[in-house]
Amino acid sequence: MATVLNLIQSACYALGITPATAYATSTDPADLQILNLLYEEARHLRNQRTFPQIKKIKSLTTTTASTYQLPEDFFAAIGDTGWNRTSRQGLGAPGSDVTYNQLTYGSSVSGSPYNYRIFGPDSNTASAGGQFNVYPAPSSGTVLSFEYITKTMFLPPFWVASETGITVGKYRFVNGNIYKATAVTTGTTSTTAPSHVTSTAIDGGVTWTYISAPYETILTDSDVCLFDDDIMIVGLKWRWKAAKDQDFSTLLAEHNALKDKAKTRWTGSFRGSVNNYGYNLFSGRARTQNGSWVL
Repeated sequence: MATVLNLIQSACYALGITPATAYATSTDPADLQILNLLYEEARHLRNQRTFPQIKKIKSLTTTTASTYQLPEDFFAAIGDTGWNRTSRQGLGAPGSDVTYNQLTYGSSVSGSPYNYRIFGPDSNTASAGGQFNVYPAPSSGTVLSFEYITKTMFLPPFWVASETGITVGKYRFVNGNIYKATAVTTGTTSTTAPSHVTSTAIDGGVTWTYISAPYETILTDSDVCLFDDDIMIVGLKWRWKAAKDQDFSTLLAEHNALKDKAKTRWTGSFRGSVNNYGYNLFSGRARTQNGSWVL
């Protein structure tokens, strides 16, 4: 993954324009325009929900409640990835609001697994409720999990063992987590990377605070983009030309071709199933896997 500065500079050189030496702190309108075009392209690719770089897993241990908080960086659920890890049963759907209400208030099938949906605006972590609704209300101590698309589109520089010069406010990424230095003594990291997902941990001469919020904009030019470099560069080029009212049709066609190839690389082809293994208990219909498929 290239740094944001490298991505923008590569696009600028190809367009025949002089790139800036820094963008994260620039106030120049031209720099801000191209940086925001980069964000626009990243949001577009995030909406494709294809790239494994933006896929994460959430697990939770239930109480007796029927609603739970989603991860702070939650963008969209990935279908058919929910599991009751305690009983080793798949969760349903996530299903439609109609089906969820039928299960909640109508006659449910005896012995059916937990089913869930994403519902409501309550993403305030101080609230008792949440957007992750489960039916029936689980017993306390049940471990549920599901995969989702994260809002995060960029990452801070990677954590490095024995790195010196860490100051308060710097961000680092390691072990799938983002951390912010909130206190320093020597300002030197240890030889073992932090991996906690609670508030703070001491790492050599640095106190790191775990960051659960999404990382959607850059803080430094050394931040990296989660999406494929070639797609980002071509996407930035056609968007810049479009913003300047120049012909961008060739670049857009190239961009779409690269994007389609990337999708095929990660999804491939599938075969559908109409037997019990492919039966969706939540929808009551035979389930086919995502992507192109044949019987």
